Amino acid sequence: MRWAEQVADRLRTAHRSALLLEAWLLLAGTVFLALLTVAGSPSWYALAWLALFGVVLVLPASMPAQLLVPASPLVWWFAQPDPLSAWSIPAACALLVIFAVQALLNAAPDGPPPAPVVLRRYVRRVALVAITPAAVWLLTRGLAVGDLRLEAFTVLGLAAVAATTLALPRLVRADPPPETPAPKVVER
Repeated sequence: MRWAEQVADRLRTAHRSALLLEAWLLLAGTVFLALLTVAGSPSWYALAWLALFGVVLVLPASMPAQLLVPASPLVWWFAQPDPLSAWSIPAACALLVIFAVQALLNAAPDGPPPAPVVLRRYVRRVALVAITPAAVWLLTRGLAVGDLRLEAFTVLGLAAVAATTLALPRLVRADPPPETPAPKVVER
């Protein structure tokens, strides 16, 4: 029961914004699991992911929590019979939210919550990055109906992801620094 005491203590002392981030984590994980169930044929992979997700919800800064992000696409890959399913887009967005929330929670597990400017920056970046899987899916799905091979479109999709990754720093600029008045010069 030691972990139950740790969880209760963490919930009592946690900042409101950290609890809100954990609620987002719960929502995104639930959406991913529902999409996994609707889109594919989940097996023991989904049960293993659910157990790992339970550990993450109870102890978000633990070592098993670090395994959730790389395990999630593997679970989707093995449980999903059609990788070009329309369910792939919302599942990718749910995984993106899980990753972003975990990054924010692990940035300062026992310290103060992230500043509002950091949260706004994360929301903007997550929104921009969420466009990438949708664009890749549309490109791959739209062009795969022709006679060309699917591998060619996979390469095009990866090139689009690489181009987006390289262009992202230019697309997402940091918030401008607050204006500070110039120091007054005193003449003697």
